[in-house]
Parts: sequence; structure tokens; C-alpha cells
Amino acid sequence: PTAFRMPLYPAAVSLTRKARPGIAGTRLLNAAADTAAIVAVHAVAAMLGGGLAGGLAACLYAFFGPAIEGVRAPGLEPFFGLLVALALAGWSDASRRKGVRRVLYSAVLLGLTLACRSTLFLLPLGLVWVLPAQGRRARLRDFGILVLGSLCFVLPWTLRNASLFRAFIPFENGAVSLNLWGASVGLIENPAVPLLISAPEHRDFLSRAQKASDRDRPGIFLRESLRNIIRSPLPFLQNFFRRLPMLWREQWLLLLLSLFLLAGRPKGIGVVFLLLGYFSLQAFMGVTPRYARPAASAAC
Repeated sequence: PTAFRMPLYPAAVSLTRKARPGIAGTRLLNAAADTAAIVAVHAVAAMLGGGLAGGLAACLYAFFGPAIEGVRAPGLEPFFGLLVALALAGWSDASRRKGVRRVLYSAVLLGLTLACRSTLFLLPLGLVWVLPAQGRRARLRDFGILVLGSLCFVLPWTLRNASLFRAFIPFENGAVSLNLWGASVGLIENPAVPLLISAPEHRDFLSRAQKASDRDRPGIFLRESLRNIIRSPLPFLQNFFRRLPMLWREQWLLLLLSLFLLAGRPKGIGVVFLLLGYFSLQAFMGVTPRYARPAASAAC
């Protein structure tokens, strides 16, 4: 057993493969998720800009090439993209109308995304400011609901990891620390360890890291990353801006089109730009355009 991936997508793949064995089952799941995401994109855009905007956004997403390509690949991006699109619909509604119930729904939708991938675990820090609560107490209440409600979905995973590994592992164990290390040594794309281990400047450290246990390896990468960043903070920050075009390379046209929404400033649009900005934070690590694909629903 490992803790390298959150459990929701593997569980969905397992159930699908019982009905359709092999890679065909995974492609069926991804195709169903991507099709459902089109409906969610329509719902968000129609909510923000009316029926015509909903139809246009749904068409843009339906013919978005990387999303279609993702259906054929055995990756979790289409499934995670559906969860992000559903969450975006719920969060947009909650940002337009007050109510504790809507905040609770937002927490549930965030929890589902976290059970698939931990990307959005810090989103409540921004989401609480686009919800229509007034006053410090109301915002603190909403923040507590978002955090505690969403973390309920990863609590079983955390307890499972504590039982198996005798360690506190609330999310994936390894992917983030490895990509952060890659960024800390100046890489633009996410690091390919088998290739980097032959490079003289990385050979000794990577050899030591590879010999460590799966449980200890992420901590080794994280500590080395922090040392590298403290030693050279300016290049690390500069590379963030160099990675942004790569991260959004597949969606730059959609992002330009989304700027037209700023002119009308429809109620609830803040959630869309919050999500796009949040996904951009991944540029602090080694990236590929695949990391931004789940945010295509917001771009459309």
C-alpha cells in the first residue's frame, strides 16, 4: 500500500473496471466525467451571463482539445476537472446568495475535490472573501464551515495512513515535495528523476533520496527545497513568472476571452478568477500544462 494518490479516483476506476475491464474502463470513466463537465460548465456560465453565455462556454469546453485528449489517457484530469466544475457551480451560487446551507454545500464540493487531489486545500483562505457574508464573525463562521466540512472528506484517508504508516499524511505523499524541489533547483518543468540522477549537480542528493523509504522521501525533498529557496530566493521567484506561460499554454486563448467577463462584472465572477489565480500558484513548482487542465471549466 502507498499514499501517493488520494483515494477517490482510484476507487472510481476500480468500480468502473469491474463492469469494463482494462484501459477501456478507465477511458469510459474519463469520457463520462468529461461529458458531465460540459453540463456543469453550461450551468456556471448561464448563472453568470445568461443562456447564450452558457451555450458558448459549453461549446468551448466540449471542443477543448486537451480535455478530449485527456479522455484517452489513463490520468485523473477529466475526473478531477468534473469535480472542479461542479464545485465552481456550487461556489458561484454561494457567492451570489447568502445562506449557511450554501456554504455547507461549498464545503462538501471542496471536500470531494480534495478526496481526488489536494490541489485546492488552501482555497478556503480566498473563498471565504468572495462569499457574501458580512462582518468578521460571519466570515469566521463560513471559514470554519469550509475548512472543517471539507476536511471531513480526507479524515478517513488520514486515519488509514496513520494506521498503515504510523505517520500524519493528510494528502498525497510525495508529488508536491518533488515538484517543489525541481523548482528550487531552477527547473521549469516537473522533474524527471531518472534523467536528473545522471546530472553531476543532482546525482548525490537524488541518490540519497532514492534510498530513503517512501514515507521519509517527501520530507527529504521538502527540507532540501527550503534550503535551496532560502539560498536563492530571487531566481525562485523569477522562475515562477517563467512557468506561468507554460502552465497555461493550452488555455491562453480561453483566458483572454474570459477577460471580457470583467467588463460586465456579473455577480459571482470573483469565484472564477479566484480559481484561475489559485491554479496559477502551481507555477511555484515544476509544471506541465496538464496541471492546469482541470481549471478549463473556469477558463471557458
